[in-house]
Amino acid sequence: MKLGKRYRGADLFEKSKYSNLNICLFSFVLVLVSRLIIYVFYQGYAAQTGDVRGFLPALNIWDAQWYRGITAGGYTYGADYSGGLVNWAFFPLFSVIVRGAHAVTGADIWLLGFILNIIFQAAALFLIFKYVLETRGGKAGQAIVACVLLSMGCYSFYFASYYTESLYLLLFTGSLYFLYQRNYLLMGVFGFFLTLTRNTGIVLLLGLLVQVIADYCKLHGKKSIAGFFRFAFTDWRLLLGAVFTVMGLVIFMSFLWTRTGDPLAFIHAQAAWGGGIGNPFATIISGFTSGEGRQAFFAACAVWGLILSSYLLWKKRFAEAAMAFALLLIPVSVRLQSIPRYLVGNVVFMLGFTDLIASWNKKWITVPIVAISVLLEFGCLFLWFRESTFLW
Repeated sequence: MKLGKRYRGADLFEKSKYSNLNICLFSFVLVLVSRLIIYVFYQGYAAQTGDVRGFLPALNIWDAQWYRGITAGGYTYGADYSGGLVNWAFFPLFSVIVRGAHAVTGADIWLLGFILNIIFQAAALFLIFKYVLETRGGKAGQAIVACVLLSMGCYSFYFASYYTESLYLLLFTGSLYFLYQRNYLLMGVFGFFLTLTRNTGIVLLLGLLVQVIADYCKLHGKKSIAGFFRFAFTDWRLLLGAVFTVMGLVIFMSFLWTRTGDPLAFIHAQAAWGGGIGNPFATIISGFTSGEGRQAFFAACAVWGLILSSYLLWKKRFAEAAMAFALLLIPVSVRLQSIPRYLVGNVVFMLGFTDLIASWNKKWITVPIVAISVLLEFGCLFLWFRESTFLW
């Protein structure tokens, strides 16, 4: 399908192809196929290298071990940072969900996480498809490309591992979708769970603020600060949605306060990973000048994130652009590590990327880009199963 394909008001048959049921089936099948590819690739990798870990242990490395530890044993007591790495840096919702499923079924934790992430990612792709159709003039081709890249493209293996990526993608996309629809209560419900999943979920409030400002400027000819406050603060649904979003983070901070005596333990624990807040642009420059290929690659990815964020701004997608800049600059202000993962795991960057592709409206460009990304994913899987820190 041509990427620039749009619905026509009279073309009911074309539109019916993208019913909720069909989008749901497409999303679920796409995720299942992606998992099958990862599984088959690992079996080939194990046969060639003699790897005996098994599929799920080989897939669930690095931070997955931290999340499993929280699932099985909860959080460490006492705010003692002298021992190095501590699990307070990791937010609880994913581990809580898996722990609940384990209590009910008794099934293996790795397996439950794998199955739940299939469900989370399929639901996320469903919402992404809907969001692209509603915000990009019915561009079904763009929605398909976004879903394929997020399920099978470069770095998409993270959505299959015992990480929060799939859950975060679902909750962030849900928040974004209902923000677009101005359904602030449902946005707040998704936002509540979002800020229990990852600290950057609070960026949703920035998107909300920018969207409300844009709405005020569009709806009111004569503008004033007092007028804006009346516009915003007389909408109880908007205010309640914002409060819901904040409450997820507040609950986790309250828990950390009772557990460790430090409500900001999730921030202070970052020091063990070499994280100290600084100038994000200086961090990017230092990545290029470090003389280390890994850091230079991460810095290049950060620059690419800035380009995508700027493109969203240029296209006047102000709420998406504001969140994209924040979602990039916040982690970069600490370190460059994991920046490629953050770019793939935050849907606003994929929206910017597919907007850019759609602007060319050339199938001969779109297909090779998707194919190259899928091929690069095999390289990522090889490095991941080798536990290469290049991907970490």
